Amino acid sequence: MEDRIRRCIVPLLVTLAVLCGVSSIEAGGFAVPDSDVVSSGVGGASVAHPTGAASQFKNVAGLAFIDRPELSVGGIGRVSLTDFVGASPYPGDGTLESETRTPRVLPVFGYAQPLSAHLVVGLGVDVPFDLETAWATPDAFSGRFLAQDTSFRCYSVSPSLAWKLADRLAIGGGIDVNVATLEMQRHLAAINPFTMLRIDGATLNIKSDSVVALGYRVGLLARPSEAFAIGLAYRHAAPLDLTGTASVARIPTSSTQLDNKLAATYPPGDVAFTHTLTLPDRLTGGAAYSWNNWTLSAEVSLERWSTFDSLQLEFDNAPELETTLATGYQDTLPFRVGIERQVNHAVTVRVGYSYEPTPMPVKSLSPVAFDANRHGLAVGATFTRGTWRVDLSSGVRLSKQRTTEATNPEGFDGTYKSTAPFLGAAITRGF
Repeated sequence: MEDRIRRCIVPLLVTLAVLCGVSSIEAGGFAVPDSDVVSSGVGGASVAHPTGAASQFKNVAGLAFIDRPELSVGGIGRVSLTDFVGASPYPGDGTLESETRTPRVLPVFGYAQPLSAHLVVGLGVDVPFDLETAWATPDAFSGRFLAQDTSFRCYSVSPSLAWKLADRLAIGGGIDVNVATLEMQRHLAAINPFTMLRIDGATLNIKSDSVVALGYRVGLLARPSEAFAIGLAYRHAAPLDLTGTASVARIPTSSTQLDNKLAATYPPGDVAFTHTLTLPDRLTGGAAYSWNNWTLSAEVSLERWSTFDSLQLEFDNAPELETTLATGYQDTLPFRVGIERQVNHAVTVRVGYSYEPTPMPVKSLSPVAFDANRHGLAVGATFTRGTWRVDLSSGVRLSKQRTTEATNPEGFDGTYKSTAPFLGAAITRGF
């Protein structure tokens, strides 16, 4: 009977991988696909195969199957290797720009405490959304009037609860306390009336306050048999009411007359802004099948980027400071598949693949934010000794080369190409 089930389930999961991998639907964005190091080792395909306290970020119901207190601390570091080649008329054919190659580490923390044989509470900290673009030689960057440095990060502190309804069925839920910040810097262009050439008139610095908003997570994990599992999870991201200020710092020229003219042009002090930003909800469903010491898992998510739509900052009485970070985003369907093998009681190895289409339409490509359909490849391993466990993962996300096709509203056209390697590590102890 088990062989018959395996002959049906395994081809089904593989077929699902092929169908989703060639999908033409666009999706991706700046959502962080893997907060858990173990999950990242199987390409993120863990909604039906959670492992440990940190797995609550993908499916909170998985906590219900933890039978002893567990603490997990770690992080995933990544670096964006992005190059831009310009096109005519601006910034010009062959203009080459690159991002700074600075690693960025996203922390992850998970704790689980069984209260009874059926009830488990948890606490987690992760970064569900993260965007950072930082161009090398920012003062000489050809797109400096659009962006030099942009950073948006959303931390989430999440208390949660999971209930085992039966030996093979559990549900769970949690509250997400989301804390978000936005920072951006770019130059403001001005026209020198004596030469009629464009010059760097000032530096615009935008900084938001730390904004707090409440969201929630719910999940279900069912195991119809010892070998087969189904997972379903939903993560809601509440609207963020961004508030903050923009300040203008004049860039001196060699002309006192021009300096005086520019000083009268820009606002003399800080200018306040407010903007309501709705991050995308995520609904994920998947399945896992185990045989001998192997587990094959696959999942598909619906990320509702259309609710995010755009991020455009407007300033009262200062229209020249208006800044657009993103616009026209669309819903997406990322897909992930992974396989895991328990080599022995101390070692488990993993490999995974993900396809993350982009929610960004081509006309929104800019130095502020650029995105393309991504293929992800990952490997991982777990080493266990006594009550201690070390999880490792590594991989790369390969973005498809993408050209603006002369559609950029500001006329900054060219081709973006990105590669993003990552490395994750976590230490877990059971008590």
